[in-house]
Amino acid sequence: MSAAKCRVWLDVLTKVGALAGGLFALWQYLEAKQDARVEQTFTLVGAMEQSEAAKARAIISAELRGRLVELTRIRMTPMPPAVAAEVHAKVVRILVSDSRGGSGLGAELTLLLDQFDKLQICVEKGLCDRDTAQVFLGDYARTLWSNFRPHIEEQSKSIPGYGAGLRRFVATLPAEQTP
Repeated sequence: MSAAKCRVWLDVLTKVGALAGGLFALWQYLEAKQDARVEQTFTLVGAMEQSEAAKARAIISAELRGRLVELTRIRMTPMPPAVAAEVHAKVVRILVSDSRGGSGLGAELTLLLDQFDKLQICVEKGLCDRDTAQVFLGDYARTLWSNFRPHIEEQSKSIPGYGAGLRRFVATLPAEQTP
């Protein structure tokens, strides 16, 4: 092989090697960004499991469990959809405003809605990973939305953005996870 052909082959191999190296570096960079998004998601998920939000979740869950028989009976009673929606809204108003003689679940619900606002903003800005958030919080988001939707929709009429993070998060859940 002549020296000219060797130089051409060497030049081609050098360019291919540089391209392969560049692609590998790009792949590593993207993987590192994804790892950072997942880590940030775990930080927010952890905050929802170890802070005041965790207490709020426990209080809301206990109240819903305490009213499970009543809520199930309402859902199983045949009635027109409009009537069912009004009954659901009335039960939610009772839960939020006066929970068994207490102060209601309004403060706890607002705290959780704030957490979902933070999470959804993080996901929308690409700082958090949507799939990881959905795995860890999708079912809870669906439960919260399906139980408190009438209250959230009512409040959002007078408080712009109220519950927007939860609403948008639930809207992005896979079909089998949407309410």
